[in-house]
Amino acid sequence: MELPFVWIYSGEEIRMKKSDTENSMDIKLLIIEDHEVVRQGLRMVLETDDEIRVVGEAGDGRNIEGLMESTDPNMILLDMELPFIHGVTLCKSIKTRWPKVKVLILTAYLNDNLVIEAIRGGADGYLLKDIEREKLITNIKETFQGKKALDSSMTKTLFENIQDPKKRLFKELTLSEEALLEEIAKGKTNKEIARTMDLAEKTVRNYSSKLFRKIGVDNRTEASNYYHQRVDK
Repeated sequence: MELPFVWIYSGEEIRMKKSDTENSMDIKLLIIEDHEVVRQGLRMVLETDDEIRVVGEAGDGRNIEGLMESTDPNMILLDMELPFIHGVTLCKSIKTRWPKVKVLILTAYLNDNLVIEAIRGGADGYLLKDIEREKLITNIKETFQGKKALDSSMTKTLFENIQDPKKRLFKELTLSEEALLEEIAKGKTNKEIARTMDLAEKTVRNYSSKLFRKIGVDNRTEASNYYHQRVDK
């Protein structure tokens, strides 16, 4: 059992863990998450650890320059589903402007293509929100130290695509278009796709129309067939 150091100062007892004095990390974490209750919950959980300081919170990334200047984080916990700007786009912007800042994606859903896009965009890790408290803290620390954090539910195909882009089946599509095509092939409605990809339903319709023209199909059934002809080989 690790015993604490005990200091007496001005009549007050100050306890410092050994980890605070030897090889301790100073993780200055900025949380960007659109749900206030989730932000507050994350702050409460993470601040139980002596090596993590939550230096700021934001509901979106519109004022990212101001946030970075006012909070000076060395790590960002970033939700994928943000209003005004998608998490992947924001991640790319952050890593371009502040390449030394670690970015760990924490989101509610898993879509292989969006994970690939996030990792290629510079994300240092991708975790799901149902992760256990201790595992989240461990992953934050390991990411801060330079390791890549990926949720255990990631598929073999995902790792192959990250390691070798040439293995992609739909090279003519962007990763976002491929993600949309995958959702259409699953038989999801525009409303369901909008919820999954964090887009407006009207935006999904517009993107779908552009996708159909690009791959030369007229409707969702043909798009689904186009997808399965390659995937099911």
